[in-house]
Amino acid sequence: MYRKKDDGTPWFSAPKAMLPARACDAHAHVFGPYDRFPLGEDRSYTPPEASADAHAEMLAGLGFERAVIVQPSAYGDDNRCILDAVARDPAGRRAIGVAQPSITDEELAALAAAKLAGFRFVELISKRYGGRPKGSSGFAELVQLAPRMREHGIHAQLFPRHRRSPTPRRSF
Repeated sequence: MYRKKDDGTPWFSAPKAMLPARACDAHAHVFGPYDRFPLGEDRSYTPPEASADAHAEMLAGLGFERAVIVQPSAYGDDNRCILDAVARDPAGRRAIGVAQPSITDEELAALAAAKLAGFRFVELISKRYGGRPKGSSGFAELVQLAPRMREHGIHAQLFPRHRRSPTPRRSF
């Protein structure tokens, strides 16, 4: 659940200016309830619950009409939680999931029909986790999945490694 103030009101407040029509929260995670959507056994972290209902409340309170629910690595490739969040508002929600090359074409078709728009592929190496976050798929999996993803209209969301660039020099 999203945090509430001591008086029970939400921790967020409405923006001073209205958001534009069709405004979109382009990257959000939902967690739980854990009795329905347990976290993966092999994970890098254990987040507090942040339900789809709480996320919907926040979206309404801030004035967002749309949202992209992104699969957190703590769920691995079990996309049920994000699909449940999308099913609550299929006109205004899409999902970015996680998949392994072993996924079947039937499963890909079902995910696409459930408004899954893409899969997330992570190559970021985290000092905190000692490598790529557990539960994530990397670029090697993308290479294997890409032709089948294309057949189902599923795109790739890339989270690449980055190297620090030297400080840019002013050229003006």
